[in-house]
Amino acid sequence: MSFDWIGVVLYRFASRPRFCLTSVGLVYLSLVCLVGNAAAADQIDPSPVVIGYERLHHLEEDSDTLAGQILWSELSCTQCHGEDLGGGTSGKRGPSLLRAGRALQADWISEFLQTPHAVKPGTTMPDMLGQVAPSQRQRVADAITAFLVDAATPFVEVKAGGASPVPYQFWTLGDVARGREGYHRFGCVACHTPEPGFAAEETADSALERLRAELDPEELEELGLAAEQPELPSVPHADLGAKYDRQGLTRFLLNPLTSHPAGRMPHFQLSVTEAADIAAFLLQADLHRNGPAEAIQAAPIQHAWTGWSASQRQEAIQEGKEWFSKLHCNQCHDAPGIPLATQSLAKPLGQRSEGDPVLCQQGDVPQVPHYSLKSEQEAGLKAALIAKDRLAAESESDTQKIARESLHFELLRQNCYACHQRAEIGGIESHRSSCFATVGDVDLGDEGRLPPPLDHVGYKLKLDWMKKRMRGDTGKLRPYLQIRMPVFGAEVTAAIPEVFKGSDSTETETVLNTHSPTGKAWSAEAGRNRFDQGCVQCHPVRGEALPGVVGIDLGNPGRRLNQDWFQAFLTDPAQLKPRTRMPKFFPNQVPSGAIEEMWAYLNSIDKQELPEKIKAARAANYELVPTERPILLRTFLEGAGNHAIAVGFPEGVHVAYDAEACKPAYFWRGSFLDAEGTWFVRFAPLAKPLGKEEFSLEGPYPLQWKQPVEGEEIKATAPQFAGYRIDSDGVPTFLSHWHGWEVSDRFQPDGNGIRRVIQWRPLTAASEPPKGELSFDGAPLKQARDVKETSSDGINQVEWKYQW
Repeated sequence: MSFDWIGVVLYRFASRPRFCLTSVGLVYLSLVCLVGNAAAADQIDPSPVVIGYERLHHLEEDSDTLAGQILWSELSCTQCHGEDLGGGTSGKRGPSLLRAGRALQADWISEFLQTPHAVKPGTTMPDMLGQVAPSQRQRVADAITAFLVDAATPFVEVKAGGASPVPYQFWTLGDVARGREGYHRFGCVACHTPEPGFAAEETADSALERLRAELDPEELEELGLAAEQPELPSVPHADLGAKYDRQGLTRFLLNPLTSHPAGRMPHFQLSVTEAADIAAFLLQADLHRNGPAEAIQAAPIQHAWTGWSASQRQEAIQEGKEWFSKLHCNQCHDAPGIPLATQSLAKPLGQRSEGDPVLCQQGDVPQVPHYSLKSEQEAGLKAALIAKDRLAAESESDTQKIARESLHFELLRQNCYACHQRAEIGGIESHRSSCFATVGDVDLGDEGRLPPPLDHVGYKLKLDWMKKRMRGDTGKLRPYLQIRMPVFGAEVTAAIPEVFKGSDSTETETVLNTHSPTGKAWSAEAGRNRFDQGCVQCHPVRGEALPGVVGIDLGNPGRRLNQDWFQAFLTDPAQLKPRTRMPKFFPNQVPSGAIEEMWAYLNSIDKQELPEKIKAARAANYELVPTERPILLRTFLEGAGNHAIAVGFPEGVHVAYDAEACKPAYFWRGSFLDAEGTWFVRFAPLAKPLGKEEFSLEGPYPLQWKQPVEGEEIKATAPQFAGYRIDSDGVPTFLSHWHGWEVSDRFQPDGNGIRRVIQWRPLTAASEPPKGELSFDGAPLKQARDVKETSSDGINQVEWKYQW
């Protein structure tokens, strides 16, 4: 076969010359091309970027063995060796190439085969042509490309549905501005490079980030916030404008699992319009260079095989198919007419000696792929190989320990830590966090804009539901999140739920009783009444909600939640989910059967009446009028903030309590509140009291330290809201914790004013508050009358009356 079919290729873009692998616009014959490629490659780090390995490295975990296991998996070593390294480290394989010739630009395929690390820095694809003579590499790459293009199977038809129409040639309809928004909001930038300067402008810094910025290192350590998450490299993009046309990239984004069934890019369930939008943005954003978006308009490219005769083309196609098999590409990839290999090629691991070299590192060994590994990557692989037999023996001993290690491994290699945190590892990195917001930018804190943590998940969720969730069969659980929970391939859905369950299994040993001590079933009606007291203000049920409520639907929780987790979470939400906004429903002791009653109601919700507030919401007068008992309403209240609790009394005097600052903000007389905004208008402005004659309260938290014992330093920390209790008359007492003390704050009408009673006592018998005398801040007492102070049996109390 002569060289004249290779031809001369002109690479030129309309806006600027494209220097992919050569220093000039002409690609000469193979030897000249290879010299240019080598020069470019010398300037690029050729080592593979494996995010799980990088995260482990940044965590400074002393585990070469685990690092080697991750590399063994992510570099697809198992595909040739046929063995894992213990802990379930079956490797990922490469993408299916059945449609590569249609989905990818032909010239990009050829370039990538010749110098994969120069065309896509950080790729885990080895250099397969390193074993081919330099003078033949371009010819071989072009022949394989011709084979993939000629034999490519058609794209899968995208079928329309009633709610999901498919416009004609939908890939041509993408909008760059919408795509930019979707790329940054849906979750892509949890792994990939954000566009410089993009941020969710409507989203303020999270409370946690503000806290990190305001406190010194010792205070962060005291609060358990000292550990900073590492800033990791992004999963690298290729030069997408060279790799794809609009149709190819749009179809890939629609469902990456079609071409990458074992890959790490999940399926985000994009509509055809969303996929076309993001493709349009990516094709002009030039993110593989970490630069700003700029238009890159490609002129038609003359491929290297232009001008072939029919016989030359067929000869090249056949030669490419033969090279595909000869190079054993089907160990990782299937191609038209060539299925994945089922037999291993490499020496069995049991026959390796400790001093044997890593042949894949050498680059010139026949029929062996070439990985340009860093020295520490090679050391990790060797450590994992040496530890193989030990790991296999351990897997038969402590099953839960192995499950936890396997879970950590899976979360590393699948890069679940990019979005989720578990055991203080992972989560959205701070420099990416500003891209994410809630739907409509409702202030729900970080819980409302970032993915949930994965602590206690095996304890919390049922195994079957976890599998359905990862397959995308459960619908959208958190409708307020803009970031999307993606769908994963069968291999992932089979492995991860099982190791979650095994890892957290000791936490699931008890089950709630379905009957009360009297033998009767728990009262669903009593549970309905409890749900109506507070839960209904934040949670829908059976698809019904007070207008403006955007929380998780709590209908039929038994389909997904374990009963004992439900009881533990309602008993003390912060214990299982630190810094949650979920309040403590039962501040002190949980009444007997209370949670069981709610469980009974919610799990029979299809047969039960809806909560009374939902039933009456749109027919009621929205003005809340306390008549026989006080009314409590959690709301966003002007002057009391987004954590306000309004208390309306039948006597016509009312309290605005700021649960974030743990103190009252003001009192007022007259009418109470209009609840229409709280119940029905999702994005309503802060509510305003209907009455007048407001009485504003000055000063910070009412308790302060007097001069402490000499030589003892007392650091000021913010009080923590601990809920409230309601007495038999419906009067609330607000609770907070501060420096080891439990502080209670009670308000009740008294004639023409409000009487306030504050008590403080040690939080527990074992707690030892700092030495020194606790007293009131002077400001509240300046506005007080009839002040009385008492102390008895370790309980300190002050009460007084506000009158205006």
